[in-house]
This record gives sequence, structure tokens and C-alpha cells, in this order.
Amino acid sequence: MEAPFPIALSGPFKNLIFVTLNRTFEFPVDAPLLAVEIRERGAITQALIKWRLMDPELGSSFGAVAIGSQAVFAIGIRGVLLALEPETGRRLWESDLGAPASKLGSPYVHAGNVFLCTENEVIVFRDSRSKSCVGRFQLGLAALPTTPAADDSHLYLSTTGFLWALRLP
Repeated sequence: MEAPFPIALSGPFKNLIFVTLNRTFEFPVDAPLLAVEIRERGAITQALIKWRLMDPELGSSFGAVAIGSQAVFAIGIRGVLLALEPETGRRLWESDLGAPASKLGSPYVHAGNVFLCTENEVIVFRDSRSKSCVGRFQLGLAALPTTPAADDSHLYLSTTGFLWALRLP
């Protein structure tokens, strides 16, 4: 079996970058999320890995983590969102999203909120060290949304066949 390889990169947060590992969309494997110390020079070695998260509930991810003001947010392919302490990887909270995560998207932090997509909805949490779900927006069956983007008034995301502009509260 082929070993997992880097899929997505997020950062920096202070002196850390976050790396998700996996293999392919067709044959996903449980693979760790890594926090790696960055330096001005030199090779990235095992010694620079500050923490490694292998979590059976997370499984693995195809997207990047979102870096919030006090936490990093990782969404696993099994439909679980984890809020982690950036410097230690300690779990702050988790949420079962009720559906598989969209393989085409990553969580997105904007204006104090974390936006993320399952295969058919957008879920909004507060960017916080404690769990607070703000709301959910149904997109329809098999929408497969991508990573959202936002401006001051709207959240934008694309799905199979549509571009959505959702008014932010």
C-alpha cells in the first residue's frame, strides 16, 4: 500500500505550519495531521514535528486546517470537526457534523466564525476555544461544496453547478 503524502498546508501560526496527509480521494487512509516548526534554514526533519494527531474520529482530511484566533480547526472525512490548541494539538472540542465532510473543501475562518461544508450543507461555528454552533444552511443533495470565501457581507462557495452568495448576519 502506498504511504500517505502531504495534501494541504496551512499557516503559519507563530512558528508552525500544519500539514494534512492522505493518499487519494478514491482510496483514503487514516493519516495524521502534523504541526511542524518552521525555521529560516535547513531541512524539515522528524525533530521539527511538534505534534502529530492520529484520531480515529477524524480519520484523515483532504483539506487544510483553518487557523483561528485561538484554535486550529480540522475537518475529517468522517464528518467530525476538531478544534485544537495550536501549540500542543490538544483537543479543545469536537462536533459530529451529521454527514461526511466535503472532500473539495476546507474550513474557513472569517469575522469570528468558522465556516465548513459537509457534502450538502454549510455549518457555522464561533471561532472559539469552546463549542458554539451558530447555524446551518442546507444546499441540497450531493452539492459537494468547495472551501468558502467571504467579504464583509457575503459568504461565497461553489457547488456542483452553482455559485452561492449567502448573506452574512
